[in-house]
This record gives sequence, C-alpha cells and structure tokens, in this order.
Amino acid sequence: MSMRKGVIHNLAKLSTRDTPKRSRSAGTKLLLSSEETTEVIFLPKARSFCNSTDLSKNESEVIKHENICRESGKTTSVFDFKSYMVQKIKSVNQALDAAVPIREPIKFHEAMRYSLLSEGKRVCPVLCIAACELVGGQESTVMPAACGMEMIISMCLMHDDLPCMDNGDLRRGKLSNHKVFGENVTVLAGYSLVALAFEHMATTTKGVHPKTMVRAVGELARLIGPEGAVAGQVLDLLCGDKSDTGLEELKYIHSHKTADFTEAAAIVGALVGGASEEEINRLRKFSQCFGLMYQVVDDILDVTKSSEQLGKTAGKDLLANKLTYPKMIGIGKSKEYAQKLSKEAKEQLVGFDPEKAAPLLAMTDFEQLSTEHPKRWRKEIQEVINQRKSDLSENIIVAPDDILSQMLQVTNEQDQFLNESDIASYIVGLLQGGYSTVNAAITIIMKYMAKYPNVYSEVLKSKWR
Repeated sequence: MSMRKGVIHNLAKLSTRDTPKRSRSAGTKLLLSSEETTEVIFLPKARSFCNSTDLSKNESEVIKHENICRESGKTTSVFDFKSYMVQKIKSVNQALDAAVPIREPIKFHEAMRYSLLSEGKRVCPVLCIAACELVGGQESTVMPAACGMEMIISMCLMHDDLPCMDNGDLRRGKLSNHKVFGENVTVLAGYSLVALAFEHMATTTKGVHPKTMVRAVGELARLIGPEGAVAGQVLDLLCGDKSDTGLEELKYIHSHKTADFTEAAAIVGALVGGASEEEINRLRKFSQCFGLMYQVVDDILDVTKSSEQLGKTAGKDLLANKLTYPKMIGIGKSKEYAQKLSKEAKEQLVGFDPEKAAPLLAMTDFEQLSTEHPKRWRKEIQEVINQRKSDLSENIIVAPDDILSQMLQVTNEQDQFLNESDIASYIVGLLQGGYSTVNAAITIIMKYMAKYPNVYSEVLKSKWR
C-alpha cells in the first residue's frame, strides 16, 4: 500500500460520532443539498446581465470567434497566454516598485511593499490593461490605474488575513503581513495603500480627459465601497456558519466581494482606453461573469489544492465552515456553474477585434484549467471508496462510525446519496486542510524559535531528555 493510500485509509478510520445507517444530520445536510438546490443556481440572479438569453444561438459565434483569435495571416498560431501574462506582470511589478519606494518610516513602507510586491496572479491589473487595449488604449496610459487596482487588492488581502477577519497565516506563498509587521502596522499600511491608489491614479495618468478620470475614480470607489466589495465582505462575516444561508446570499457575497473588483478593473481600463458606452456595458457584463467564475474556481481550489500550490492556507474555508459553492452544491455542480459563467463571459467579447480580445478569452479558460484534480489521487481515493462500499454491502464492517462510511450512507430529504465524485473531493479537502494546518503551525513554531533563542535552547535540550 502506498503512503498516500495509507493516509486515506487512516482518514477513513477517524471517528466522528455514532450515526445510524442512512441517517441525516444537521452537519451534513448542507453538504448533501446539491440535488435540492442545483436548479436554483440557474434561476434569474440579482445581477441579471450574467444570464444569457440564448446561449445556444451564440455558442457557434463564440467558437468561431475563438478560432479567429488563433489565426494570424496565412499561418495558424495559438495565442501565448503564458508569455502575455509574464510580460504584463513584469510591467506591473516594475511600476508598483517605482510607485512605492522605501522611505521613512522604513518599517511602515516595508509593510506596504511586502504585500504589494509579493508574487501574485495580478489578475485585476492585467484585466485593467487588457480592457484598455481591447478598446484601443495603450498600456502606458492605463498603468497608473492598473497599479491602483493592485494597491487596493493588496490592502484587502492584508486586512482579510487579520485575526478579526479570516485569520489567515499565509498569503501568496509567505507569512501574512500582520504575522511579520504586527496587526497595528498592517491596518495602517492597508489604509495608506487605498489612499495612495487614488492619488497615484489621479496624478500620474496622462492623456485622459479630466471628466473621464473623474468617472473612472467614481466607478472604482463605488465598486470597492459600502455598495460593492465591502458589502460582500460584511455579509460574508455576518453569515459565518449559519445553516440557513442560501445560494442567493452566497451569490451576493461572491458577486460583491470578488466580481466587483474585476468589474472595477475592466471598467476603469475601458474608460481610460476611450471605450464607447456599448463597449463599457459589454465589458461590465463580461467582468461580472468572469469575477464570479473566478471566485467559484477559488472555492474549488481551496478544497482540492495544497497550500504550496495555492500560496495561501488551503482548506481554510472548509475548516472555518465558511459558505462556498462546493459546500452548497458540491464540486461537480460548482465546476458546471464555473463553465457556464465562462461561456457567458466569452459571449460578451463577440464582435470585438479578435486579436485584442484574445487575452480576455484566454483568461477565462486559464482559471478553468486549474480546477482539475491530480488523476492519481482520485484513482486511489476511488479504490478506497469502492472497497468501503463493498465492505458495507457485505456487512464486513459492523456499526461503522468513520468519516468515509458516514459519507457513503447519509442521505438527504429525497433519500439521495452523496455522489462518489463529491466524496472524493471532500476527502482531498480534509487531507490537504489537515496538512496545511500542521504546515502553518510548524512555520510559526520555527519563526518563534528563531526570534527567541532561549526557547530554541530549551527545545534543543528536550531533544536529549
């Protein structure tokens, strides 16, 4: 038996609580409600522009449009999204480095730069640039706005990791800001980044009409304020682990907490690039669908990837019992919903210059590709599930009280079982969540041992006792 499979078997033996066969519990009802709530997710939503009126009619146009994006002249070439992102991220990083130099007070500016310049996907600043270039603008013109977007996002991540919020220890592959600089410095550095974002955008943007800049600043402020991203964060905190929270509340949280950022990036970029009202409206629809898709994918990754792969604490949402799409409708339905949103986002790009639209089209696919589970993991987990099902059917296991057996036996109100794909995904989440918790604990222990030599000495002595 491999080490991985052995861990899976050990997990299956973990005791939960005594539960009769085919029983229901409040703790699992939410996980098993996918069949009850699947259709709700496709009903008219709070933001109606994410609903396509005729998907099948436009699908052939979207496919044709994507094919055109891959053709250049007489030869066929595939858009190199990876190279595009590397180049754009490099440009953004250089601009951010210049925008926030180290000066007095040193520790304060180091805290700002620590999060701002850390390795991240830079999705919003690149989206801002791509939207600007889509409508005929230049990267150099929109770069101050792109940097402003990243400053605001960095602030949100810094504050999001605070103990009073999501209490995260890792962010972008390293310790969270408050773990290094302290909570007080992190709060103040975050506030400063927001102020600097608007100052930088307003004072360093060249060649854009003042009225356009006022509108762009207003759009950004509205979408990150009390009617935008902040509203999503507040509801996320208020919902907590409430069992009566539904899909509409979850969509509201994600639409504001995440999709409002992508909308701000796209609209600000489009405005700076000189977009028409029609182009702005289409990019608004695109960015909302894309942003919601991005968050659904992020929810999936939280339970299917490790901390090393994510660059942040994996399984955190699961352990904190937070509201997510995988928790509400399962991994499989979450993927289907993400794919639906991806298709709707792409439809909004039909009619734009195919070459200029290629980055945005590729961006929607890029996040989709990152949701796949390692096949080897799933194969071995499936073998364990099949063996346990066989043992249960033959009564080899009497009165089972382990997690895997409970997942295989529990049903919802329609007497439907949890499907095997979701069971495998939840097991991956539990394994990786536990691994990440231990990993974070060891990191913190090592930090304090390095900080306090006397503690290290005592630990060293205890080794030989």
